[in-house]
Amino acid sequence: MIFRNREGGYECRPLPGIGGTFDNTATAFFETWADSVKFKWDKETIIYMIQRGPISAK
Repeated sequence: MIFRNREGGYECRPLPGIGGTFDNTATAFFETWADSVKFKWDKETIIYMIQRGPISAK
């Protein structure tokens, strides 16, 4: 989370449920998010759903 402190500056704090501060990179954020996200469907269902996509599902 980014918030404004009493001195008028900004601070970064961990995101609830994910953590942080992610070494100030988008890659670090998305890697952490991917490890914590809960998908609606299991891997087999997702692969079945995207079989007709432009790239291999595997």
